[in-house]
Amino acid sequence: ALVNYLRPMVMFVAIPILALGAIAFAIGSITRQTVLVFALPVALLLSSLFFIWNFSPEWLPHWGNRALQAIDITGFRWLNETWLKVDKGVAFYNHEPLSFDALFTGARVALVVAAGIALLVAAQREQRRMRSPHAVTATDAERIIADADRARREREAAPRKESSLASLGMSSGHVGVLAAAVDAFRAEVREMRRSPGLWIFVPLIILQTVGPAIYSPGPFDTPKLTTPGSFAAQSYSTITLLSIFLMLYYFTESLARDERSRIASIVNASPSRTGALTLGRMAACTTVVAVALFGGLWAAMILAMVVQGVQSGIMLMPSPGPLVIAWGAMLLPTLFAWMCFMTLIWSQFRNRYAVYGAGIGAMILTGWCVQMGWMNWVFNWHLWGDLTWTDFGALELDRGVLVLNRVLWILVGLTLLHISLEWWRRRTPDAQGITTRLQFARAWKRVMWMLVFGGPAIAVGVTLALMVRSGPNGGPELRAQRDYYVGNASTWKDVPQPEIMKVDLDLNLDPANNSIAVKG
Repeated sequence: ALVNYLRPMVMFVAIPILALGAIAFAIGSITRQTVLVFALPVALLLSSLFFIWNFSPEWLPHWGNRALQAIDITGFRWLNETWLKVDKGVAFYNHEPLSFDALFTGARVALVVAAGIALLVAAQREQRRMRSPHAVTATDAERIIADADRARREREAAPRKESSLASLGMSSGHVGVLAAAVDAFRAEVREMRRSPGLWIFVPLIILQTVGPAIYSPGPFDTPKLTTPGSFAAQSYSTITLLSIFLMLYYFTESLARDERSRIASIVNASPSRTGALTLGRMAACTTVVAVALFGGLWAAMILAMVVQGVQSGIMLMPSPGPLVIAWGAMLLPTLFAWMCFMTLIWSQFRNRYAVYGAGIGAMILTGWCVQMGWMNWVFNWHLWGDLTWTDFGALELDRGVLVLNRVLWILVGLTLLHISLEWWRRRTPDAQGITTRLQFARAWKRVMWMLVFGGPAIAVGVTLALMVRSGPNGGPELRAQRDYYVGNASTWKDVPQPEIMKVDLDLNLDPANNSIAVKG
């Protein structure tokens, strides 16, 4: 019957969604804080995933299990404990209707009542806050008019205190680069620290990284210990991808905030330099996102270490060093180059949707190149899948090319930022201004400044390309491997290969000297 489908939809979907919306609306109406509205569903999601749905130790009493079922707003724990944990058979699930006991029904009724009370409180507060028309008697109208006239006469009769313009203490002058950058940094941090997006994306990033860190299978499905370095390396690609999307939104909104708040004319007419304002906004976006991510991931790593210690009996102390190296030295150049690219697009179009389109297009193109195998150390600006960590040494395997790659993309970011500032027009140019900018001396000066930033980037890129070419995946080495295969391996292709029956091997590890001795 249709009711067998509609009743679970109402009890498990409609009631929780409407109740959560009503309670969130009441919280927003009372506190007037957007962050708290987003904090409620995020807190419910995290508590459900990590505690309410899965917390079922052997010592948990029956009343404790029923209490967790009652407070679960989604009803998943009740459904799992009552109907799914013990398999009742296909015939039972296909023919028996889903019935609800007194606990679940009472919890749903209490949820509806709580939502109704929250909605009623919010409606009353909004009604008192808004101006509603009401009847005014003639006596009250005359009294209000008389009070207003008396206040006006008293104000006009009072002596006026006159003061000079100098008493206002106004001043004007040149603003330094550092002072302008600090002011822009403070303004952006105030705007971003209560942004609802951080309350959504940061918990999602933690959920994406803490799961593989708690259980990482090794050879033959044996549990592999997760160290701070391996945690930073295996979560680097996920953190990089989500951080790039965070920056795409937050930094674009930061660039467009002046025009959206209608203060662009004031900012453009101020003596603050465009480069200083842009660097301040970059620093603010990077700081807020980095602090939120680092704090959340640090807590996630500690949780993973504790769970791992309880399961294996080996407790590893969390260390911030690998996190600073992986997420600081490796990730920050990526974010800097990414923000410089967005600044370049913004300086050309002055449209945030153009920046969004260019950013998403760049991400799609990058993903396509990665899938096709066209990415190498020169163009790998994001380092997806290329951060290999060993606890014998910090980035021991590819340290040289990693450093050159990060230096290259810092220089590329500086070049893009310089081009952006050259194209960024804060005032509408006239015909004379266009003619002046096209003069040979000015054009030559711009070219020279371009070489100052672009020359080192080209030099580092060429050096890195030569290292890639001479490496194991370079063209000469690949041709040598192909020639060796044609000359040797293909000759013995169909010959039966001998099997190794026994190996006598003596392996000595020396972590202090970063060496391995093999004998046998």
